[in-house]
This record gives sequence, structure tokens and C-alpha cells, in this order.
Amino acid sequence: MNDAASADALLDGQALVWTPAERESFFAAIARHRRAAWRVSLVCGLGAAVLALVMALLLAPLLYCVIGLAIDVVNLVVPLPDAMGFFGRTLDHLLEGRHVAASEVIAVTALAALPGLLLMALVGAVLRRALRTSPLFDVGDLPGRAPDRSVLAEQRIANVVEE
Repeated sequence: MNDAASADALLDGQALVWTPAERESFFAAIARHRRAAWRVSLVCGLGAAVLALVMALLLAPLLYCVIGLAIDVVNLVVPLPDAMGFFGRTLDHLLEGRHVAASEVIAVTALAALPGLLLMALVGAVLRRALRTSPLFDVGDLPGRAPDRSVLAEQRIANVVEE
């Protein structure tokens, strides 16, 4: 039945009857939903990666100031190489107004985002550990029982789980 015919059947009040060729098997529907879920997960992962990069770049000036202050404090006791000067010279080189290669821009962006990405990874690890050890998310202690086969709704859920 095509879409126009099914719409006409619904408007006329007739029952919609699917032919065997038009029906989708349960396993084909599950496979289709798994493919769609994989695509949605991929898009969500890419979105999270872009947000992490943006947050890392926004945090970069603050983190580089903290790193610079820490290097200056340590430099009072033990002489260290001029790491912040190297980063400043690299930025000056890119901002001179001449044509720069894309690889240089990517390298400087990665260097600028590195402290923020490390901070984001640390925060993610701490949150993951907190959620793993939290008693609020412990599914082992949830009360449960076998479905009652005399209740139709529980029988349906049991059938879905068994399939």
C-alpha cells in the first residue's frame, strides 16, 4: 500500500492492513535502530569534542598565566628554560601578517589548547570516578522481582526482554 492509499484508507475510516511485503521484521527494525543509534552517538561524540576544544581554548589564557606564574616562582629557586617566551615568539611569528602554513596554525592551536585539554581530561576523570563510586548510581542494589505473567503489561515487557 502506498502512502496516498494508506492516507485515503485512514480518512475513510477503514482499517489499515499491511501486506507481508510491507511489514518490517523485528530483527530488521532492531538493526535499523542500532545503525541510527551509532550515528547519533558519533554526532554526540563529535559535538563533545568540539565543545572540549572550545573550552580548552577559552581557558588557555588563564591557564598560561597560572603556568607562567608557577614557572616564575620555581625559577627563583631553580633556573628553568624560557618556555613562555618560546610560546610568545611563536605567536608573534604567526601574527606578523605574512602567509603561514596551515600546519603551523594547527600546531599553535594544539599548543594553546593543551593545558585546557589536560584540565578537561582531569575534570572528566574526576567526574567519572565520582559517578562510579557514588551510591546513587549503584544498580546492584535495586529491588526487583520476576514479572507477573497474569498482568498483561508485565507479560508484554517480559516478551520484549526475551526477544
